[in-house]
Amino acid sequence: MQRQKYSGWAILTVLLFGSIFLLFGCASLPQSQALRQVRIGMTKSEVLSLVGNPKISDRRLNQDRWIYETDDGPDHHYVATYVFFAHNRVTYVGAPNKPTQKSTSSQFQPVDQ
Repeated sequence: MQRQKYSGWAILTVLLFGSIFLLFGCASLPQSQALRQVRIGMTKSEVLSLVGNPKISDRRLNQDRWIYETDDGPDHHYVATYVFFAHNRVTYVGAPNKPTQKSTSSQFQPVDQ
C-alpha cells in the first residue's frame, strides 16, 4: 500500500481557507445585539441584512410588523422584539406593546403617527 504524500503548500492552503471560513462565518452579531442597532427610518432590506428574517411577519393597520424572538431575557426566557414598518421604513422597534406616546427609554423608539 502506497501512502499519499501531501505537499506543505496543500496543507497550508487548506488551513488558510479553513481559518478564513471560521473567522467570517462567526463574525455576524448575535440577533439580540443586531436588534439593538435597528433605527427608525431604516429600510426593510437594511433590517434584513442586519438582523435576518423575522420569526413572524404580518400586516396590520397599513403597517408591516416583524416579530423577532431572542433568548436574552432574564433567566434566558424568550424576549419578543417588534419592528413596525410604514412605507418600507422602520417606524418603531421595541416591546410588543407599541406605546402611543413617545417614550424616554432608549429601548423604545416610537414615532407619532
